[in-house]
Amino acid sequence: MNCVLKFSNTKSMELGETFRHFGLIPLTQSEKEFIGEYVRIMEPFTQALDVLQNEENMSIGCVIPTIKLLVEKMEEFSIDPTIHHCGPIVFAVLGGLHARFNHLMNKHPLIMASISDLMFKMVWAEDDSKAAPQFLSMFNTVYATTLLKLSHNITLLFYVGNSIDLLQLTSKNNESPKKKRFLDGYNRRPSTEIDEVEKYLTEDSQGISLLDRFPNIRMIYKEYNSGLPSSAACERLFSPAGLIFTAKRCNLSGLNFVMLVFLKLNGACCREWGNQPSKTCGNNRK
Repeated sequence: MNCVLKFSNTKSMELGETFRHFGLIPLTQSEKEFIGEYVRIMEPFTQALDVLQNEENMSIGCVIPTIKLLVEKMEEFSIDPTIHHCGPIVFAVLGGLHARFNHLMNKHPLIMASISDLMFKMVWAEDDSKAAPQFLSMFNTVYATTLLKLSHNITLLFYVGNSIDLLQLTSKNNESPKKKRFLDGYNRRPSTEIDEVEKYLTEDSQGISLLDRFPNIRMIYKEYNSGLPSSAACERLFSPAGLIFTAKRCNLSGLNFVMLVFLKLNGACCREWGNQPSKTCGNNRK
C-alpha cells in the first residue's frame, strides 16, 4: 500500500497508463485519499510489530509501553480532522486494542519489567497522574523487598561462613563468638543508597552498562525482564524450504530435504569450514 501511495503521488500519470494498459479503471481521488489515510493509520502498527518481533533488543518490559503508545496514536487519529474515509477503521482498531490488551496494563510483573527497563523507566506512565504514583510505589516496594532478600542472603552466608570459622577457634581467643559473628555480619552489610531509585529514574543514559551503577535495580531487571519468544526465526526457514521442496522434487526423502535446507542456510559456514586445513590430512579439504 505504501508503494502504491508513493507511486500515485509522484508518478500519477504513469500509474494511470498502467491501469489503462491492463484494462483497469484508474484510481479515483477518493480512493487515493483512502489509501493515504490507511497507510498513515497502519504505519504505527508496523512499527509496533517491528519492536515486539525484534529478536535482539526485545524484552517483556517493552510490551506495556509499546501497546500504550500504539493506543495513543490511534486516539490521535480518532480526533484528527484530516481523517475522512478511515474513521470507522480507527474506532474498530481502538476497540480491539482495549478489548485485547486492557487487562495487561495493570499486570504487576509487566509494570515492574517496564520500569526496570532502561529504555522506558517511568516515561510511559508520566502522563497518567493517578497511575504514575501508584506504579512508583509498587516499584519502591519491590526495591525494598529486593534489599531485604539481599540482606537476608548475605547474613545467612556470613552466618554459615563464620560458623565454620568458629570450629577452628582456639581457647586463646577471648572474644565472644556470638559477638564476633554479629559484628562481622553488620560490618559487611552491603551499602545501599537511599535514593537509588530516584537516581536511576532521573539518569539520562540508556546503555545497558548503566545497570552496573545500580546493582539492586539490576537484580529487579533480571527477575522481571526476559526475552519474548518469536516465531520469526522459524518462519525464515519456510521460504528456502519452499524453494527446495517443489512439485518437481516432491520425491525427496526427508533426510535429503533436511540436508539441503541445512546447506542452503549454512552454506557460507560450510564453505569456510571446507577451506580450513584438515587435522588428519594436513591439507585443505576439496
